[in-house]
Amino acid sequence: MYALSAWQHGVAPNRRSSLVVDPPDGKIPALTPEAAKAREAARRAGPNQDYANPNAPVKADVAEDLNLGERCLSFGNPPILPGGYDSDFQIIQSPGYLVIEYDRDSEPRIIPLDGSAHMSSNIHRWHGDSRGHWEGDTLVIETTNFRPGGTFQNAYPKTLKITEYFARTDQNTIEYKFTIDDPSTWTRPWSAIVPLGAMTGPMFEYACAEGNNDIVNILAGARAAEKAKNASGVPISQK
Repeated sequence: MYALSAWQHGVAPNRRSSLVVDPPDGKIPALTPEAAKAREAARRAGPNQDYANPNAPVKADVAEDLNLGERCLSFGNPPILPGGYDSDFQIIQSPGYLVIEYDRDSEPRIIPLDGSAHMSSNIHRWHGDSRGHWEGDTLVIETTNFRPGGTFQNAYPKTLKITEYFARTDQNTIEYKFTIDDPSTWTRPWSAIVPLGAMTGPMFEYACAEGNNDIVNILAGARAAEKAKNASGVPISQK
């Protein structure tokens, strides 16, 4: 876990040759044919989309053309994986609930530990619907009910299930394992392990683009580019 740069808090060595521990070859399983087609379509959608071709034309006709992070709606999770910066998070536990708050965008996951059932399948959240329980000294969290457009690696929200395992190995380290199970996206379930290290807080506020001013600027810039390059007024991304 680290803030603006990994070097601010030091880098702990991880001697694993691959974070993926299942399959045993350390490789993420192949995509299903349908998922491969969907990923290729996303790649052609423009540089502001996941897996996109960076040379594709920018599409900024409406705010929804921008990805979730650009709109300050969500930066993903679960699973918990380090990003380019602001990968800190804190865990807060009470008798009946657990809260995982992420530094980036100050996003919280509120996880019941009381054995209650998942929400109705008609209810979808950016982080899914999580339910946790203890298996000995290991905290197990199962998450379903993902929202379209907000899933890990563009997995299919209706069939995606993510199971996380938190096991403390020493005073400053948690072994974090997650299993991705989505038969619509991958040909088999797969699991990875990421070591999580303690750091001294507190976390600073992540303001993102306050008031979403960046969205206004991006759309205004796209309109100005169209006016300068296309006298007909037809949006460049629709040509």
